[in-house]
Amino acid sequence: MNGPTESRGHMVVARHVTEVVSVAQAANVPLQVEASQEDHFDPESSCDARERALIAQLRSLLRPVVAPVCLIERIEATLDRCCVESGREIGEGDDAEV
Repeated sequence: MNGPTESRGHMVVARHVTEVVSVAQAANVPLQVEASQEDHFDPESSCDARERALIAQLRSLLRPVVAPVCLIERIEATLDRCCVESGREIGEGDDAEV
């Protein structure tokens, strides 16, 4: 690797904008959201097949089934600490199948 090196690359950037909303238009939208304990995001009724596949892929990355013991322990400790800080019991109000 003592000689000159040449690097060539090709990058394609594609964008698709479906709707543009100005700040003035967004300011007219009411931001009141009334949620109850039963309200939750349901991908099956809210998303198309592509979005559901993306959600499933993200879940598999963020919630691995198989991981090193040290990682599982750190995740559990973090979740326990978050529950203690929020004053909730572990599993309270959470959907086990997420």
